[in-house]
Amino acid sequence: SEQDYRDAYVASVATPPAYELPERYETDLSNLGPVMYQRNIPSCVAHSVALEMKRYWYFETGKLIDFSPRFLDILAKRFDGLNRATDGAYPRLMFKLAVKYGCATTKDLPNDATLPVLQYRNDALITQDILDKAAPYKIPGYLRIKDDVNSVKNAIWTFGSVSQLLQIGKEWWTPSWSPTDILPLITPEEIVSGHQINPFAFEGPVGSSARILSTIPSGTAPTSPAPFSSSTPFSHSILSITLLKLSSIIPLSAGTPRSLRSMSPPSTGG
Repeated sequence: SEQDYRDAYVASVATPPAYELPERYETDLSNLGPVMYQRNIPSCVAHSVALEMKRYWYFETGKLIDFSPRFLDILAKRFDGLNRATDGAYPRLMFKLAVKYGCATTKDLPNDATLPVLQYRNDALITQDILDKAAPYKIPGYLRIKDDVNSVKNAIWTFGSVSQLLQIGKEWWTPSWSPTDILPLITPEEIVSGHQINPFAFEGPVGSSARILSTIPSGTAPTSPAPFSSSTPFSHSILSITLLKLSSIIPLSAGTPRSLRSMSPPSTGG
């Protein structure tokens, strides 16, 4: 994503101060279903944003809404000018689309990542009917987070999780996708690509090179959220974004320190 002149200002006024954090914290993602699996589709950004939307709307409604990353991924190709057959997407643009259009569910647009890329990204699938069904799920806004360990830990504690773009090397999939082969991840020797993940937990005191836990939305394998070392996300992090309500910079439901609010979903949920 291109630099935005609002980044420094928004980060300085909207990111809550570093509260006295516990040494270990984990946002419960167990109600959001299994880690999504993008297979060979270059749609990690859409999968990461869809997960953030699942978490946001679960907290708001108490319901699991199975958003389709495919909707966001196809829509991004209408605007980003990137190669439809081979390229990924810009994280900031993906969040902007979630604000403007919301997101369709897998019921209306199945997220079949076994398809060839161009079939997966068939623009004709985004009909007016699909756009109308996606509209109720618009997000209210998003916030750029500073790319350092303490800022991301504070964002996880305050907002629940973040969507983070990393520069990665072949260590991400070498010698295989098996967690026993690649975890904990290490700093890449050579940057070969980018990848979007969702840090949601941490352990270690403020100021330390704490471990951060993350989902791997590319579904390097459809496994549970996996831990990785902080050297990878923070020495090679490019962009970190979290969701928030713009009606109030630090709203009680989304931004108050967890020690001051209940993490249970509203009772109106089904």
